[in-house]
Amino acid sequence: MPFLDHIFVFKATAETTTGSFSVIEADQHRGGEPPRHVHHREDEAFYVLEGEMTFQVGDETLPAPAGSFVFLPRDLPHSFKVGGNGDARVLHFCAPPGLERFFAEWGDRPFDRPAMGAMAEQFGVEFLPDGREPAQG
Repeated sequence: MPFLDHIFVFKATAETTTGSFSVIEADQHRGGEPPRHVHHREDEAFYVLEGEMTFQVGDETLPAPAGSFVFLPRDLPHSFKVGGNGDARVLHFCAPPGLERFFAEWGDRPFDRPAMGAMAEQFGVEFLPDGREPAQG
């Protein structure tokens, strides 16, 4: 399914894992990365299958070439960028699941920060302006 300028394939969802986790295979493209944000409900992890990415996790910058695994704990601000030739393919894990519903609901609509931020909040995701710390909880 399309999400922004990416293609997401849901490999496992809340329904198929008895509510334990979700896995999405994503073709990520430079320019469609999310703004700095924080998840208040789930931990995330990315396994980079192809390409290169850079993750900003809290105050750390983590280069992530193919074969890298990056863990993003809930309540820690993060963002990522696609590097290299501008394409990356990743496995995206969430525990507990549910974020896949946000991706499906937004679909291929173009990025609109206020509207997407409002929808993301319904799923426990907070978009952060630079320099602002997340709300607790």
